[in-house]
Amino acid sequence: MRYRGEGELTRDIDRLGEALKDWQRYLETVSLRQLLDSRDTRNMVLYAMLITIQAAIRTAHHLIVRAYLPKPGSYEETFLILREHGVLEAKLADAMAQLAIYRQELLHSHHQIDLREIYEVLCNSAQTLELYKVKLEQLVKDKY
Repeated sequence: MRYRGEGELTRDIDRLGEALKDWQRYLETVSLRQLLDSRDTRNMVLYAMLITIQAAIRTAHHLIVRAYLPKPGSYEETFLILREHGVLEAKLADAMAQLAIYRQELLHSHHQIDLREIYEVLCNSAQTLELYKVKLEQLVKDKY
């Protein structure tokens, strides 16, 4: 990724915020039964999850490039590098790394996905994503 400046990071944080709104809306309106029974609902939720996680990964890549940190070998490693260099707290970085793993599963193993597990991720990760977004905004404010 070629870093084009703070404006691009800010735009990607905004995109993350928009995607997170979809995640929150589905969290509030979609039940596990709907996820299991409705192909359209399932596709809608899984796509929103994929877009949200990808937006988070993209912002993490901005941070790595800005700080001249080592290039990650995987999406999961992106957040681990930020943890190792003190950019993200360990608990947050590890939770985000786990979401990056789910992103891979959504993309590459979608026919084998355990929808009950995905529903747990939907329910339990919204707060993590919100904390990550707040941390990003603070980093931009502090001119990281």
